[in-house]
Amino acid sequence: MSIAEKNAGTSGMDLSIVIVSFNDGDVLLPCLRSIYEWAPEISFEVILVDNGSRDGSVGEVRRLFGEVVVVEAGYNSGYAGGNNIGFEKAGGRWVLFLNPDTLVMDGSLEALVSRADSLPGCGAIGPRVLNRDSSLQRTLSRAPRVWDFLAEALMLHRIPGYIRLFGDSGYREGDYDREIEVDTVSGCCLVARRNILDEIGAFDEEYFIYFEETDLCERIRRSGHKVIYTPAASIVHLGHATTVKRKTWFKIQHERSRRRFFRKNRSRVSLAAIGVILLVKSLLRVVLGTLGIVLTAGCRENVRSSTATALRMLGWQLGLVKHGPRPS
Repeated sequence: MSIAEKNAGTSGMDLSIVIVSFNDGDVLLPCLRSIYEWAPEISFEVILVDNGSRDGSVGEVRRLFGEVVVVEAGYNSGYAGGNNIGFEKAGGRWVLFLNPDTLVMDGSLEALVSRADSLPGCGAIGPRVLNRDSSLQRTLSRAPRVWDFLAEALMLHRIPGYIRLFGDSGYREGDYDREIEVDTVSGCCLVARRNILDEIGAFDEEYFIYFEETDLCERIRRSGHKVIYTPAASIVHLGHATTVKRKTWFKIQHERSRRRFFRKNRSRVSLAAIGVILLVKSLLRVVLGTLGIVLTAGCRENVRSSTATALRMLGWQLGLVKHGPRPS
């Protein structure tokens, strides 16, 4: 019996909140404050998994939030690995995987658990996600299809009316106003039923970053359970800028994870198709970027930067550029 199974059998706790942090002290502390400021009227615990931060955030958490269970991984285990470490310590009936760059709102945690308990067959649930200015963040997505990546590569979303007609990743703005069954909710705030995770496993650690929640929601649905979006609960997602620091590295990780998802969950034909599409996409970006540099005489920094990124992505796809080590 795992630690998680022992905890679940003895704690009687409703909710375990797992947060993974990597040098995220500037957003982590406000996140924790929001949790305790709007503490739900259910039993809960907060588990912080630190992925080897060097910003002093662990010490600050221990000083300011003594009730938080702090687990120091000692290295950057990634989103999936860190959440799995936290899951092994969790004792709640429901486990909330929460990004450190989020702010909990009044009643949101209790509403998520209450709605999940009331919905037959619910295996996972996610809330309405807002930007810091309270505008809607489009966080719902359909299970990945070849067509979606083709539309992305051809930049069809820039055609006026395309998103209104076809939605962003398959969901229209009006879908966010009602409680619906969806394919995937955002990993920035994902609540999953712990006994289902015990059966199917938590996150696949082969995804270092990106597509982890997509893969998990896919497995939850395949197990016969529902993934639900509810506007009855809302959180704020600040969109921490960690990924901007190594833009090309994270773009490569996104494509690596996307290919892993298709390799694991789709046919070989689909995998080959997205490989071709991504290659054509990079070629198109390089050609258009080079044309832009010529037309602007190289005076536009954003054009030069995006073209350089596209060129490195093309080099990686052709096997000429390595993706580099994980951030540490």
